Amino acid sequence: MATFDYSGMLATANSLIARFGRNITIRTKVESGDAWNPSVSWNESTANAVNLPVGSSGGFRLDIRDDDGNNLIQANDRIFLIESSATIDTSSRVLDGGNEYQVVQISHVNPGDTLLLYRVIVRS
Repeated sequence: MATFDYSGMLATANSLIARFGRNITIRTKVESGDAWNPSVSWNESTANAVNLPVGSSGGFRLDIRDDDGNNLIQANDRIFLIESSATIDTSSRVLDGGNEYQVVQISHVNPGDTLLLYRVIVRS
């Protein structure tokens, strides 16, 4: 069976994020040392991203609920659509426009085996 080539879709996603987004800084935690003498440092990298406001005061509406039906999205949360070449995890911090955000959730947008972008929910 033939597989679909997502390279054109990846190029379009990267182009649109670069065109309508801006550079952000991603701080990724690096832990070293041992249990008796731990050390934490931060690596910084830049990536292109689109910053979307979330909530009822305008912006992008998002409704993510846990198993009990509780909404996991808070009023000050934001969504970043981040290019696929970025390195990010849930311990990362996102710096944008002088604001620092904690990563709450990362979703990979990857039809097939091709990662197109990250949808990252952050909280200040």
